[in-house]
Amino acid sequence: MAEDIDICFSEDFLKNLKKSYPDTGPEKFEEFKEYLRKKICEAMKKIDSVENGIRLNKVHFGIDPECPEMSIDLDSASPKYETAYLQVREEIVKPQFQIRKGGKLIKDIICELKSQEECKNIRVFSHGNFLHEFGHLQDAQRKEFGYTCEVKHLHYYIDVIWNVLLEARLFNTYRMSARCKEDNWRDYYNKLKTTKFSPKRNKFECLWQKKDYCYRQIIELARGYSEASKANHG
Repeated sequence: MAEDIDICFSEDFLKNLKKSYPDTGPEKFEEFKEYLRKKICEAMKKIDSVENGIRLNKVHFGIDPECPEMSIDLDSASPKYETAYLQVREEIVKPQFQIRKGGKLIKDIICELKSQEECKNIRVFSHGNFLHEFGHLQDAQRKEFGYTCEVKHLHYYIDVIWNVLLEARLFNTYRMSARCKEDNWRDYYNKLKTTKFSPKRNKFECLWQKKDYCYRQIIELARGYSEASKANHG
């Protein structure tokens, strides 16, 4: 049952949480865990509605300084990928509001998250982010996808390509995704323009229209992107 999912945090996550939100005491900390569990359950039920389902026993939150909002680490997951290693940025949640009580500035993670939700401006722990990252986990669990392990020298291109294919699968087949098509195109373009690979719209459209994909195909595409980038460097 999704409600039984174990939530745990790395030491650096707890350190950054305490630094940014020192008023998050024991009770608020437990409330934070329940808040995350609720968000995870909502995303799990949504993505579990697809034909192959998803298995998840534990979610481990850690810190990745280079993470824009949230990412998933499949390389260090359990053999059956039933543990989700979710990484968030060092700031965890960027404060958007100054919440005061009795004239005192409150730095409490729950107050901040609830305020963001009231303004419909939730970012890091949004439904869309959880849906996307668990989509990667679901892909890894699909036998036909054939996930093996990370190919480190192609990681950047694999990440860009897989993100588009995953979002397209969720949207085109099930009408659910983290972002709309144009937002996915902008992300694809912005990430690839930092390399010498030319992020042309037709290449994006080919990915977006693809109805099925496997890990081997993603690696082959990533290798092609990498080789084209190296050729342009010359």
